[in-house]
Amino acid sequence: MTVSDGTINYFLEMKYSSGYSVSFLKALPNVDLKKPVTLSPKLYVEGDKKSSVLFLNQNGAAIKHFFTKDTPNGMPQLEKIKVKGVETWDDTKRMEFLEDYVKTHILSKISSLPEVNEEEVPF
Repeated sequence: MTVSDGTINYFLEMKYSSGYSVSFLKALPNVDLKKPVTLSPKLYVEGDKKSSVLFLNQNGAAIKHFFTKDTPNGMPQLEKIKVKGVETWDDTKRMEFLEDYVKTHILSKISSLPEVNEEEVPF
């Protein structure tokens, strides 16, 4: 996706199931796509554990997540599975849901905006 700071255009790219992409996708339904959005990445480090989040801000206010644990709006929760005898959290269903949501609810809004090239949208 191409984004602009008003002077320079940038290509926005995130790992598929990273904290950055998940927080972006969870907030995206609450974004007014016709208005500028400020993106602020944050990386938290506690010992050897890292977690990342992307904050979205519009019109001077933080954009809240549309999909939350308390109000999932259909988004599946993570599942604990065993891989080679080790328990881990699987986000496959959550990521498939978010990708499908973008395809069915967001892309049509983006493609109707004037300066957007659909070929640049990764979904």
